Amino acid sequence: MIMLTIPFALIRAEDNFAWGRAQSQDRYLELYGGYGDMNSLEGRVQETQNGSLISGGLDTSLVDLNIDSGSEVVSFGGQITGRWFSLLVDYRQSAVNASGTAQSEIRLSVDDLAFNGQQLDYLLIPVGSDYAVSADTTWLGFGLRLTPFTLNPKGNVRFTPWLHVGAQYIVSDFSIDAGSTGSVEVSGFENRTYAVNGNASGEAQLIVPEYGLGGEVRILFHEAEASGPEMVIYGTYKILDYDGALEDIGVEDDTFDNMTISYTFLEIGSNVYFPVSDSLDLLVGLYYEQVDSNTVLQSESNYQREVDLNYSMFGLRAGLRF
Repeated sequence: MIMLTIPFALIRAEDNFAWGRAQSQDRYLELYGGYGDMNSLEGRVQETQNGSLISGGLDTSLVDLNIDSGSEVVSFGGQITGRWFSLLVDYRQSAVNASGTAQSEIRLSVDDLAFNGQQLDYLLIPVGSDYAVSADTTWLGFGLRLTPFTLNPKGNVRFTPWLHVGAQYIVSDFSIDAGSTGSVEVSGFENRTYAVNGNASGEAQLIVPEYGLGGEVRILFHEAEASGPEMVIYGTYKILDYDGALEDIGVEDDTFDNMTISYTFLEIGSNVYFPVSDSLDLLVGLYYEQVDSNTVLQSESNYQREVDLNYSMFGLRAGLRF
């Protein structure tokens, strides 16, 4: 009785569980292009000291700049999918253009603004001034996923979880046209000098390490050992929580000593694969992403700069799987 029961249990376990990702090839290569729309875009930079707003400090939101909707996003990417690991690369580019009349004072930190031979780091757009702003943003993402096992590996509906580690490198270049600089203003905070109106540009860079978990449900519309259409429904939840000294991560800053980051990234989507030949599939898919981030830079004197950015993105992608 024991000799019969043990082999039967092993057969049942093999049917319902397998180590690694269950797939018919050792590895697949996917390449795709995509088009998306960023919406629900919200962002703000605010400077405080001891919990109170600073007179002459930065306190500007994307709504103040008349940027309350998102932009089109073009993307290219790919992934190599193996039994145990998958490697992902994703490149995205978006552009935002807006204009308006300042309804409240707009104070911004900039990189390139000169007046009477003096290089200035801050721009003030007074109430009633017209302005135009444009920004180009690039995302470059890398990810590595460990797929430890597959449930129901020989069935037509399979589930594979994964652990995710990766990073997002984000670069944003912006320019602002608010007419000609006619004067400067020296604020009470650190004797900060603002150009009143003017043409300015700047660049912001950010590297966000991330980790998380997710998984996929793969539905095969064919026999397990044959080829045919497949659908994958997937999701990944990625986070970053950091609270520490800037010098601990190799950053030197004359103003700030500590940084706190709270970042969440939810990605869900679905891909459908249509076989073109024995070794080539056509890929079409939909995806949705929600990103919420909060970064606080703080000095020993309880002066801090807080930056919030939240957005959602919905898009389409199409490509090939080899």
